[in-house]
Amino acid sequence: DVHTRAWDDFVRALAAAPDDAATLDGLVRAALLLKRASEALAELDQAAGARPPTAARLVARSKLLAASGSRGDAR
Repeated sequence: DVHTRAWDDFVRALAAAPDDAATLDGLVRAALLLKRASEALAELDQAAGARPPTAARLVARSKLLAASGSRGDAR
């Protein structure tokens, strides 16, 4: 399925560029379509490692938390 292939591509891109806004946006969109927000959060955390947070990563994290039902943590 095209969404699953997109998910795989964005996860690979995230590993190479965890702060790229287009990659983060694509990952969030694919995760929401596939109902994989929790998995996307784990991928995001793993890719970010010990890097300090960026605005783009924080926005992506907030959207994923909201989608996974953790609205209180999405701030």
